[in-house]
Amino acid sequence: MKNVLILLVVAVAVVSSPRLLLAQYAMDMTLDNPSYLQFEAMEARVVVRNDTDRLLLIGGLRETAVVEFSIRRNNQAVQRRRPGMLVENVLIMPGQTRELKVDLGRYYDVQQFGLYEITASLVADGVRLFSSPRVVDVVPGLELSSVVRAVPNHPSRMRRYTLRYWSRNDREMLFLCVVDEKEGVNYGVHVLGPVVRVVLPEMSFDQLGNVKVKHQSDNGVFAYTTLKSTVDGVVLVRQQIENDDIKAPGGRRLVD
Repeated sequence: MKNVLILLVVAVAVVSSPRLLLAQYAMDMTLDNPSYLQFEAMEARVVVRNDTDRLLLIGGLRETAVVEFSIRRNNQAVQRRRPGMLVENVLIMPGQTRELKVDLGRYYDVQQFGLYEITASLVADGVRLFSSPRVVDVVPGLELSSVVRAVPNHPSRMRRYTLRYWSRNDREMLFLCVVDEKEGVNYGVHVLGPVVRVVLPEMSFDQLGNVKVKHQSDNGVFAYTTLKSTVDGVVLVRQQIENDDIKAPGGRRLVD
């Protein structure tokens, strides 16, 4: 009888062991791109699966489960630049898988040029589970053109609008980067889509703060993007894709 009781105690201890519970959670992390332009949003996608028979609350008041990141740039640790939980009040039901999105640039300085090694971790029931490390490169991109314009109704506030391109998913992509000319404050990296550099992209501005970009996105296809520049920032308004009949010198069509 005594031996039976001992076996029962051991069985309960094993079932309640945090390390056994750890085996009933699964997690991994991915990033959308292997490289990012400086100041471009870098979003990590953390996938967590709960294979236990109880609820998993990530980022609750009692912090029973927490998502964290370890980031290194050129083999140097990147410190958090603002406090707070990265994921708050996310409930994962038994048998459920959830994808959690974290804007890394909001909490970490990932805007400097260089190679970053990023690893996500899930702390639950007193143990820590790690994702596979991901390596991304932060780059300046290749400049096509650059223009300085004042913010409407604020002539002393000058912004530099730079069109850059970079290869992504086997295609060259066009970006509009906006930076305060004096203070260097970033006002966004806007992805304008694929670019074919047969025709140089064009930028135009008006007194209302509209910023218009025309660029060739495919054979005979052009994208017309409108953004709005105000004292608070630069936001995308709309983008239209149109077929254009562009002809080369001598009347020959550039594309058919």
